Amino acid sequence: ISAGLRAIPNSPEHVLSMQLSQVPSKLLCLFDTCPKNVEADGPVDGTIAAAITGDFTLSYFRAKLSTPKALFTAPAWFEKPLKLGPSSVAVEGDWAKQQLKLTQAMVQLEDTSITASADGTKRADGWYVTGNAETTRLNIEKAYKYWPIALAPESRLWVTNKLKSGYAAKGTLKVNLTPEDIAADILPNKAITSVVDAREITFEYLPGFPLVEKMNGMVYFTANTVKVDGSGGSLMTG
Repeated sequence: ISAGLRAIPNSPEHVLSMQLSQVPSKLLCLFDTCPKNVEADGPVDGTIAAAITGDFTLSYFRAKLSTPKALFTAPAWFEKPLKLGPSSVAVEGDWAKQQLKLTQAMVQLEDTSITASADGTKRADGWYVTGNAETTRLNIEKAYKYWPIALAPESRLWVTNKLKSGYAAKGTLKVNLTPEDIAADILPNKAITSVVDAREITFEYLPGFPLVEKMNGMVYFTANTVKVDGSGGSLMTG
C-alpha cells in the first residue's frame, strides 16, 4: 500500500490517495467499511482517492479495485460461497450530496459472468436505489448458486427442484428500491424485474408426469413471482 496526503488550497479538506497492490481484501474491512455477515477473501489491486476534512470526516471518495480471484461469502444472500475469477469494480460516493454510485462492476464467476451498475441517493425518508445487471450463459443446474435466497423463495425452490437441464442464454435484472421497500420484510414485486432467455430446458412438470424436454422460453421474475412463457417442447419422444 502506498499513500499520499495533500491539502486542498483555501479549503479545510485534504485529499488522501492510495495505491493498492496484492492487498488482502479482509484488510479493507478493518475500519468497519464492509457490510455485516459479508466476507471477501482474495488479493486486491487498485486505487482509492478520498476527500477528508480536518476531523477525518469522509466527504467524497472514488475507488477502482480489481482481483484476479476471490471467494465471496454472504450466507444471507447466497446458498454457497461464490468463486470469483478476474473481476473489477468502480465506485464513488459523495456524502455532501448523500450519493453512492456503482459506476461499473464486472464479475467473473465460476459458471457465468455479470456486469452491473447502480445508483443510490439518500433523501429525508431514506435511501433510493436503482440498478441494472446482465449475465452471460448459465447452466440451469447451477442456477441455485446465484439465485439470492430471499428473492422469490418459493419460485426458487420450484425451479431448482424441477428444472433438470438446459441453460439460460442471457439474463437481465433491474432493481428499483425505495426506503419502504428496503425496510420491508419481503420485497414488493415492483422492486425487482428480471428476464431470462431459457433454452433447451428439461423439467418435471408434475410429479409422476413424463419429463418435458427441449423447451425454449422467456422467464419473467419479480421479487416474489416467476412466470414462464414457453414456446413448446418434446414429451415422451420415441
